[in-house]
Amino acid sequence: MLRYLKIPVLAVLAVGLAGLLLACGPTPEPLPFPTPERGEVAVVPPPTPTTPAEPTQPPAIIAPDDGCESCHYDEEKLKATAEEEVETESLSEGEG
Repeated sequence: MLRYLKIPVLAVLAVGLAGLLLACGPTPEPLPFPTPERGEVAVVPPPTPTTPAEPTQPPAIIAPDDGCESCHYDEEKLKATAEEEVETESLSEGEG
């Protein structure tokens, strides 16, 4: 049994050791920021004066409707509008 585990264990140890060596190694020097050759700098035009936008009105708060309570809590209306449940035959029943 031990000879079958030798190769996977050695592979895991090698990958772990390589990871440690890469993580603990010297850090590379950062690349210098590129500078223009002639020293030209882009000029941004000054902002133009604009009129401030009018603030938008917040959305209106909708009041709760009492229609739901009048229908859903009225037992007579519930019985009048209720649909009878239709029994459907299951496809898994019967000879197959």
